[in-house]
Amino acid sequence: VTIIEFFLVFLSSIFLFFGKLSWIFAGIMIIQFTNLLDCVDGEIARYRKKSSLTGVHLENIYHELVSYLMFFPLAFGVFLQTGWKSVLIFGFLCSVFSKSVVIPSMLSAVINSKLHGDAALDRIKTRHIKNVDRKSINLQGSDTGKKLNNIYNKLKDFWAAPTNILHLTVISIIELINLHYNFMPSYILFYWYLLIYAVGAILKQVVSFLVHYKGNAAEQHYKALFGGK
Repeated sequence: VTIIEFFLVFLSSIFLFFGKLSWIFAGIMIIQFTNLLDCVDGEIARYRKKSSLTGVHLENIYHELVSYLMFFPLAFGVFLQTGWKSVLIFGFLCSVFSKSVVIPSMLSAVINSKLHGDAALDRIKTRHIKNVDRKSINLQGSDTGKKLNNIYNKLKDFWAAPTNILHLTVISIIELINLHYNFMPSYILFYWYLLIYAVGAILKQVVSFLVHYKGNAAEQHYKALFGGK
C-alpha cells in the first residue's frame, strides 16, 4: 500500500505540473487519496502483525515526498498558465520548508555521532548525562522553546499536513467555479496561498533554529534517546 502511495504521489505531481485547473484539481484529489491510504497501511500492517521499523521508514519517506511533489509542481503549473515568476520562488520555499528542517537534522546528527562513536558526544555524556532524570528533559532546550512548541502544536492541525491538502482542495474548487463566473483573476488564490505558506514556513524554521540552538536542544535529545548508555 505504501509503494502505491509513492506511485500516486508522483502521478499527482505530473497533473499539477500541467497547470490547467481541472488537472490541478485531479492532482490534488490523487494526493487526498494517498492520504487516505496513509491511514490504511499502518492498520493493515498491525492487523497482519507485520509492523516494522522498515514500514515506518517507508511511511516517513512518503510524508517527505508529499511536500516536495505537491508545492513546487503546483507553483510551476501556476507559472506555466500565468507567467508569474515569483510563484516559482514561493513554491520552492514551501517545498523546502513546509517540513521541519531543524529537528530531523538535529536527530540525525545525534544518532550518527552516537553510531560512529564521536568523541565530542562522549564528552557530552561524561559531562551532562550521568544519572539523568528523564522527566526533567526538555526536548525544546528551554522553557521558552517548550511554550513556543505548545503554541505550534495547537496551530499545527490547521497548518500542517494533511490540513494543507484540504486547503488546496478547497482553493481548487473555488478556482474551478471562478473559471465559469470570473469573479476574480484565475489562479490568484493559489498564488496568495503559496506566498502566505512560504512566509509562515520560513518564520517557523527560523524560530525553531534559534530556540533549539540557544537551548542546546541537541544535548536534550541525546539524553532522551540514550540516557547514560
